[in-house]
This record gives sequence, C-alpha cells and structure tokens, in this order.
Amino acid sequence: MAKQTKKVVKYRKPLNLNLGIIIFTMMFIYIIVCIFLYFTKSHITAYEVRIGSLARNNIYEGLIIRKE
Repeated sequence: MAKQTKKVVKYRKPLNLNLGIIIFTMMFIYIIVCIFLYFTKSHITAYEVRIGSLARNNIYEGLIIRKE
C-alpha cells in the first residue's frame, strides 16, 4: 500500500457576532466603568441642621451653592 499524506486543514469557524452581543458588551463595560468611578471618588456628606443649643463648639466646613 502506498503511504497516504495527511493534508487535512482544520476549518476555523468564523466569529459570529450579532448586534445583541455587541450592545450587551458595551453596556457591561459601561456598568463596570461606572462602578469603578463610584468607588474611587470622594462622596459628599450631608448634615441636617437642627434647632437647639450651641453649647458645643463644633466647627464644620461646607459648600453652599446658590443662584444670585
């Protein structure tokens, strides 16, 4: 018998991307970036002003935004 040479080339399947996969990937990346930015920025703390005695000498710093 004659020696057979193997010239079989494996067929690579083309990448199958549809619009749903692309939109889902973009939304997933957007959510990950938003979560990362949320945990890396400093947050503003809100305080409630109450009626009462000023017996304690507390010092507070704040930012007031107003339109004139």
